[in-house]
Amino acid sequence: MTNLLRFEVEGQDTPSRYFVTSIGSFETISLTVRDRDGTLRTADYTMAQSKPVKGGPFFILELPRVTSDSIEVIAAMDGTWSASTITQARLTSSVREAAWPIGTLLVLAAICGLLCAPLFFNLGFWHVLRERFLLWHMVVAIGMIGQTLISSGIILWLVPLTHSQMNPLMQAALAVSLSGACMFAADFIEKDRLPEATRKALRLCAAFIVISSAVYAFKIPAMRDVGNQLYYASFIPMMLVLALSMAQAARRGSRAVWFQIIAWTPIYIIGLVRVGSNLGIGPEPTDALVPFTLAIGFEVLITSLGVADRFMIIKEQRDHARADAAVLGSLSRRDPLTGLMNRRAIEPKFAALRADGFDTFALVDLDHFKRVNDDFGHACGDAVLVAVAAALDADDDTLAVRLGGEEFLLLLRGPDAAARAERRRQAIPGRVARCGADLDRLVTASMGLVELPERGMEKIDFAELYTRADRLLYEAKSAGRNRTMSEKLTYFEPGGTKAVASAAA
Repeated sequence: MTNLLRFEVEGQDTPSRYFVTSIGSFETISLTVRDRDGTLRTADYTMAQSKPVKGGPFFILELPRVTSDSIEVIAAMDGTWSASTITQARLTSSVREAAWPIGTLLVLAAICGLLCAPLFFNLGFWHVLRERFLLWHMVVAIGMIGQTLISSGIILWLVPLTHSQMNPLMQAALAVSLSGACMFAADFIEKDRLPEATRKALRLCAAFIVISSAVYAFKIPAMRDVGNQLYYASFIPMMLVLALSMAQAARRGSRAVWFQIIAWTPIYIIGLVRVGSNLGIGPEPTDALVPFTLAIGFEVLITSLGVADRFMIIKEQRDHARADAAVLGSLSRRDPLTGLMNRRAIEPKFAALRADGFDTFALVDLDHFKRVNDDFGHACGDAVLVAVAAALDADDDTLAVRLGGEEFLLLLRGPDAAARAERRRQAIPGRVARCGADLDRLVTASMGLVELPERGMEKIDFAELYTRADRLLYEAKSAGRNRTMSEKLTYFEPGGTKAVASAAA
């Protein structure tokens, strides 16, 4: 199908030299200049012979010579795919006039710089919080950077692209940004604020946009007459699903979606104009690239604020969850009655504590504690246990552990560790007597204590020491209770052998 355009050039002060129009695929363009006397001068061009403009989504073709006797230029365009390639055609006297004003290009270049910011802070966020919406926002930003650089022609100052290369690249960048936006929305909106079916629909729309853009890029000849309309119509499902998802999320009380609504409203309005105009609804077909690019910059700014807000909320939720887990973990390692550590907390760390200098192991057991519970009740017994925990007086060099029932453990380090353990054992009756429990007897304790050498027995484990201390505790009970039995282990290797000497007191 051939489209004919006629431009009057009679009486121009400065003769036109170039034919300019929007970037788009075509087979041939014939430019004919007609003079008053009927003379015709014609130039035929293929797409490979067209030159993209540095500074706008345009390409130029040089006109046959236009003189003061010329009255019109006729452009015969064959095999055009984009309606805007026909509707935006014009003549100009210089290449500079074909480009956008320098002020517009500076604004667009600034927007490209703005679009780079999310790439850096999303990478920083990603190292802290591995959320997929951060990656999708980066994809959107990359697609929008490409779209802005290519559609503005700024990319030609960086990379020497041909018209044939720019056209599909511009479509690819738009497909990347829009499909990434669908994936971003699917992961960005809070889990309980959007139906799962709508999330799946957003992901399907992302795939559909990529597929439809790829099909359009192949320029199948049989689709030439309707290809442009089908291409723009393919965006309608995405726009409908995106609008539906935002409405549903807003109705369910989503906080994140309001950033999306504010950010995407300008793009949505311009997108409706672009789609409608290219489908024959409203004004002549237009790409509205300058307002569209400005809307992209606005979208990135607002969405970046939304990402930061969502990131902080998720991080706060994660930190609270970790704090709760730490509290639960601490509770599982603490005796709920006395607040002392339990065996689960201390046994896995025993080797590290041994390396840290804790070399005195004292097992403490209350004497005749069962009678306290039987005669005065378990409430009184609990009060006694709390008083015992206070008497054991844990500090930086003394760890107190409740092993279960009326059995406690002291791990000590530093000088006079054995003497300090003994003072704590002897403090138990007085502390219990002052605890307020209505008792008619003293509550005493027996202790089995083992002192380790400074070196040579680092590999001795908790279970072995417990067995030794428990044996000494049994000896203390058998000897009349309310006393301590202890031993000091000695390590030596004469001739490659070792021995352990013990003493009881």
